[in-house]
Amino acid sequence: RQGIATGKVCFTWANNNCHWNQTIQIKNCGHYFVYKLPPPLTNFQYLRYCTTTYVIPPILFSHSPMALIKTFAAPVHANMVNVCQHPPVTDVTAIKDIMDQAAIKTVLLVNTRQHLCSPNPCNYGKCSMTLNSSYVCKCSPYYTGEKCQTEMKDYNYCRIRPNSCLELAQQFSKTPPNQYYYIYDVETCHQFRPKKWIVYCDFNSQPGYVWTLIESFATRNALKFDGYTHNLPMNPDNPRNHWSSYRMSRKQMISTYNNYNGTNGGRPKWRATCNFNALSLPLPANPRDYLQGSFNRFDILTFHGVAQCRQIDYVDIRGYSYRNHYYAFWSSNNYHLHIDSSLTNCKGSRIPNPIASEDNFGYYYSKNNKFSCTASAASITSWWIGGPLN
Repeated sequence: RQGIATGKVCFTWANNNCHWNQTIQIKNCGHYFVYKLPPPLTNFQYLRYCTTTYVIPPILFSHSPMALIKTFAAPVHANMVNVCQHPPVTDVTAIKDIMDQAAIKTVLLVNTRQHLCSPNPCNYGKCSMTLNSSYVCKCSPYYTGEKCQTEMKDYNYCRIRPNSCLELAQQFSKTPPNQYYYIYDVETCHQFRPKKWIVYCDFNSQPGYVWTLIESFATRNALKFDGYTHNLPMNPDNPRNHWSSYRMSRKQMISTYNNYNGTNGGRPKWRATCNFNALSLPLPANPRDYLQGSFNRFDILTFHGVAQCRQIDYVDIRGYSYRNHYYAFWSSNNYHLHIDSSLTNCKGSRIPNPIASEDNFGYYYSKNNKFSCTASAASITSWWIGGPLN
């Protein structure tokens, strides 16, 4: 009858969800439904229509309940035929207590949110309701537009996707978990199939900083790795389950550096950690067996030399910590970037109690088992590029 349907409303009693029932009227007003609820059974004055401001009890309707209902009370002469001509009153008390409102004989329960996502208005996406009785479309990959109606070319899709751990962090409203994420290579966005790869992002070890893993190796594999001027990728597109033997390509490292460079007014930082996955996060102010520097002081991606002094921000080796000191570094196409803590030919403080030619944070021709990166053959050394989030 002009869009009016009848339904059954149930009253619960003694664990029976439909001990009594009454017939109600339902009006489809296009973007919302109106439910006309007659007074509860007059022989049972303790019966009530119940709901909350968030969820309609399932016993009221044959379809799934929706959240955040809006209601209003109407006088006895309320006309269901013309009710859609009067927009529902919003932000009022959820359900009026019929028996306590003697002057009101009818309640119109208006669910303004029921119909907006049914049928789904999002052509290629998922419809979600908003708090202002509207909806928003979350588009499937390669689609955009208010209703996800426009198909995107691969290169356009690539350009709106995150291309670094830093961009990922900026898209989250709270700190995301440390894990593997897909990022896109913006330099390939113009190609028919833009390149993407998996990276491991650390958002939690140092509050306010974001780090991208560029390399990770076990002590037993250390001699297979050399300086960063040499392109020596190992499992470069997927570090997952490869912490004992992983390294980005040199191009990926430079892309990672560029994504941090110039952000928040500074140049990126780099660091080396020992057995990162076994550490308790966030790290303490003076983490043990840890090395960190700034690219504006020491560019590890271009360094190639023997026993050259470079200033670092912080170093800890076997519990001995120093800041802003100079230490001798080695790196070439034959051996990985590292410190020899037994030498004192720079202005930095000598690390106490080294073994002869002790290698730290790489190479590991001479290993000290008191240094956690070389405590065992399975110990993990990881190198990172990162920078401040804000």
